[in-house]
Amino acid sequence: ESSNSGISEVTPDRERFTVYLDVKHFSPDELSVKVADDYVEIRGNHGERQDDHGYISRKFHRRYRLPS
Repeated sequence: ESSNSGISEVTPDRERFTVYLDVKHFSPDELSVKVADDYVEIRGNHGERQDDHGYISRKFHRRYRLPS
């Protein structure tokens, strides 16, 4: 398992705004993507589950300003 879990990369250019975000620990129904004002917001949340080291729950909220 990578120690860089949750890493993101933003690639804005003239034609599109792309965000690459590591969400491998979340299923699609545990993620939401919304545009609010001048930002795209990405949220992930999952309850407690067992992994190789015990039990873990995860939650994140990322917000990126959209180019003008």
